[in-house]
Amino acid sequence: GDARGGNPAVKILFLDQFSERGGAQIALRDILEETARRGWDAMAMIPGDGPLHEDCRERGIPARTLPLSAYTNGRKTMGDVIRYTADSMRAVAAIRAAVREFEPDLIYVNGPRALPAALFGARGAPVLFHAHSHLESRYTRAIARWCVKRGRMPVIAISEFVARTFPGAALIYNGVRDHGFRPRPWQVVARTIGI
Repeated sequence: GDARGGNPAVKILFLDQFSERGGAQIALRDILEETARRGWDAMAMIPGDGPLHEDCRERGIPARTLPLSAYTNGRKTMGDVIRYTADSMRAVAAIRAAVREFEPDLIYVNGPRALPAALFGARGAPVLFHAHSHLESRYTRAIARWCVKRGRMPVIAISEFVARTFPGAALIYNGVRDHGFRPRPWQVVARTIGI
């Protein structure tokens, strides 16, 4: 059981394509928090040395390096494609080693760059893909769809727009943490709220 003695223990291997904090990494940090709260076993594999590594340490979750480089923003260069191909092969080997050692019940993929490596490195472990953004280029959509279909991966999408790329995706909006502001007395004034 977990720390509360209720749910059975779960082992999750988390993969992310970035270690710097963006929207997907903030969502992952919240998931890591809940994973730790439930007393589940977890391991993370993330590239770079950004703050997501510290988020894991703070929750007692070991983090290993996932060998994915930084690539050009926007349109990718031929060098990016070659580097990504080589990185993906190294990532497959790293994921296979982690799966062999950790024996996860689930591999949670928090970004499309890690999908091919997760597919070929899973060694039979089920893989879940969390889609946080619309994949703009046709080739990235094709690769992601192929991985999802080939691996029979369930997909969580954060919006209907993102879910369009993955028919049958479960729609789960990202939560917004309460920041503890006290309510103010109502005043009759014009207000504008933007998101």
